[in-house]
Amino acid sequence: MRLLFIGVCAIGLLFVATITRFNPFPKDRQDLAVRHLKDHFNETVGLVYESEDEGTETIGGLNYSHNRIYWIYSDNLLATWVLKPYEPGISNRINQTIQSYNIPQSRFFEVLFGEPIPTNISTAVQLVLRQDPDRVIMAEFHNSSIPLLWEQYCDTLIYQSLNLHLRGNRTGAEYYFFKAYKMWDGKGIFDLATKEKGEYANFKLALILYASKVLNLTIGNYTRIEEKLWSMQQANGGITSLSDLNGNPVGSANTETTSMTLLSYNDELVSKMRSLFGTCRL
Repeated sequence: MRLLFIGVCAIGLLFVATITRFNPFPKDRQDLAVRHLKDHFNETVGLVYESEDEGTETIGGLNYSHNRIYWIYSDNLLATWVLKPYEPGISNRINQTIQSYNIPQSRFFEVLFGEPIPTNISTAVQLVLRQDPDRVIMAEFHNSSIPLLWEQYCDTLIYQSLNLHLRGNRTGAEYYFFKAYKMWDGKGIFDLATKEKGEYANFKLALILYASKVLNLTIGNYTRIEEKLWSMQQANGGITSLSDLNGNPVGSANTETTSMTLLSYNDELVSKMRSLFGTCRL
């Protein structure tokens, strides 16, 4: 099943540091994750499908297996960026497909790549863009008038942190990053979603790693978080989307989690994000 985005410094654990060289994880593990995304790319559709989850989803009165569900936002927007250094041809094709739908920005996911978003993050709205019996194309937008309790969720805290980074508010960016980072409990990210659902969302580990690099921070548990995230990798290269409360992987991998895992290893993107500090004063 698809995960929805509903989602003070810790003394002795966190400190600001200049990173002169990004810390790589074994490249063969990254290559396996890339292969997972490549293998799930549908040339006819021009997009990567959602996941290998068993079962079906009923959308618009029709039932779809998860390999016939395609998300523009966030899955394929993420895939475009993370595949660029490895598979530029597929990355360009996905981007062309996204552009062909001529839809507005999500006002949420773009902050990962340098576009500011509203500071009053709203509840997600999911829309069907195209549908037939064989496949459904969807997108998630955060343009509703319904406010979200975003400070209770790790992912939205990280999005706000990056948003304030782009707006030149270093103090705010660090504050929200640290608040998200403190949700790490040694097994996963324990936020309100975990409390309500009884499971960890592994993509939030990836967001902590990515934001720490963008903000040029060193965190004491970086290696532990990184190792926990990659321990979720399956034989086909995908990153399992969920963990139980003991920190063990549960279920299948999906495009969103696998793509987010690769974010922090895109050195060009990380460098770009750092250079954009304070350039978006909206």
